[in-house]
Amino acid sequence: MYSFQQNEIEIEIFLDIFQNEKPEVSITESTIIVKTKNEMLIKGKLFAKIDKHEISFIQSIQNSTIMIIKLIKKESKIWPVLIISELSGEIDSHSQFILSQFLLTQGEIEKSYELLVKSVEKQNLPAIERLGSIYTHGSEVYNIQPDLQKAFQFWESLAKKNNSLAQFMIGINYHFGEICEKNFLQAEKYYKLAKQNGYPLAALNLGHLYFEGGFGIQKSDEFAVEFWEYSSEFDLNSEAMKNLCVMYLFGRGIKKNIKKAKEYLDKARKIDPEIEIPEDLENLINKEIKEEEENLKKIEKENLKGNLKENQNENQNENFTSFHFSGNHLVSLICLVGIGLVTKYKSKK
Repeated sequence: MYSFQQNEIEIEIFLDIFQNEKPEVSITESTIIVKTKNEMLIKGKLFAKIDKHEISFIQSIQNSTIMIIKLIKKESKIWPVLIISELSGEIDSHSQFILSQFLLTQGEIEKSYELLVKSVEKQNLPAIERLGSIYTHGSEVYNIQPDLQKAFQFWESLAKKNNSLAQFMIGINYHFGEICEKNFLQAEKYYKLAKQNGYPLAALNLGHLYFEGGFGIQKSDEFAVEFWEYSSEFDLNSEAMKNLCVMYLFGRGIKKNIKKAKEYLDKARKIDPEIEIPEDLENLINKEIKEEEENLKKIEKENLKGNLKENQNENQNENFTSFHFSGNHLVSLICLVGIGLVTKYKSKK
């Protein structure tokens, strides 16, 4: 599986590698071939002339290896990478989408739209998102008016084919009632399907659904935390992290933990430096941390006093114990005391 992105200067191709064997890469000015001994992974034509390329490897969150092929262009222009499927000889869905957007910039509107639709038919997520947005908001370029019902039907038809993005979009519509009537139970159903089919953003909205409750959904802070933790871990979603910060801060659905709240807030900011963090939230966390630190100091001080007193008692007990169990020493002490008492008694008498 691969994806790519580009700007005016370079193209980056990201390729998942699930086997130990590192693929061979062959790049000319206008072609790219990536293959292993047994499999052709990429065979494509480059519309941009390539000056040089760089190859690197990183580990993904799922512990697979991702090969990154960076192609430096000779010309500073946006040109698509056209990847050809080795088995069918056809342009693959993502290349169709990229080429569709490229043709749009060249004024070839009909060809652009035709390729966009073909890419959607092959279940390409960016193409699906683009066409769904066109139906929802309209497009002056394609001369398409907004049609919410058509948009809903578009998402619904793809959702039935187990398309995770479409299932997520149907969930949103039932959740917020933008096109159809609000129905939290249906929203829950489609969000869960989207999550199961590999769209982790759905977990964020599932968390919101359970946090809000109503419309047939029982409010559950515990479920909200569970889904936000999933979204935070698998989608690295900064909003989920911010939500978890609040839940840990107030002990909602999980045991109150100020340090965890602060940790999630810092993570959210690291993932998205522009995320909106309410000033009151940050002030409250800092205040709670300060109070917690002061309380810990008080407890430590009290414990120290208690330990000193306890140590004194222990020392006394240790003296008593050594006196009580020291065998001959104990007998001699008793005798001495006894003799003294007898002597004292006799002298009085």
